[in-house]
Amino acid sequence: MLPISLGERLRLGIEADILQGRLAPGDLLDEQSLASRYKVSRTPVREALLQLSAQGLVSLTPRQPTRVAVLDATTLLEMIDVMSCLEAQAARLAARRMTTAQREQLMRIQEQAQAIANAHDVARFNDANWNLHLAIFEGSQNNYLASQARLVRLRLQPYRCLLLRLGDRMHSANAEHDQLVCAIVEGDSETAFNVMRDHLTLTADQITDLLSLMSSRTAGERLVGEEAALPTF
Repeated sequence: MLPISLGERLRLGIEADILQGRLAPGDLLDEQSLASRYKVSRTPVREALLQLSAQGLVSLTPRQPTRVAVLDATTLLEMIDVMSCLEAQAARLAARRMTTAQREQLMRIQEQAQAIANAHDVARFNDANWNLHLAIFEGSQNNYLASQARLVRLRLQPYRCLLLRLGDRMHSANAEHDQLVCAIVEGDSETAFNVMRDHLTLTADQITDLLSLMSSRTAGERLVGEEAALPTF
């Protein structure tokens, strides 16, 4: 296995912060501050930001500050529709096709998520949530579906993280995961499809709250760089 470049390592670190909710849509990313934090030149920082831009996670615009990408409301809602369709089908196929080992792994992930939810640790729950959905994609045994579902989830994960901050959403999401995992493990493909679709479909109140959060974050921009809680390598 070839060693990864410094730029790739930086990309993985920043991507992890976005996926776990430490970086949110609209947060500004300062090249010099990131370079100082990681004790590198700005070249690998630019490499990492270019890779993240190609994934759609970072917005790079000439003569504009670099920031975590923001989706407009219409695109966001359209992508949520696509996500619910893709992931519901992945759950249906996983219920039919998952190996015994994959089902056992899925149950272990959910057990860990339950413990994390009980500890009220939203950041770690974001990570467990990501792992659970990826395990379902893999269990669908459809590589193309899995890759497309992962791509859409990658773009929307920062917004799912914002939603988990609303009320008791972390615990309700965990309860929905319980139903989902049970259906998949029991091989109930139609229940798995319906539970996943309902799990990802936003209510009118959730849409309103999410758009309000997006608006408030845009109004109160946060510069992320040297002071951010970014992980070390």
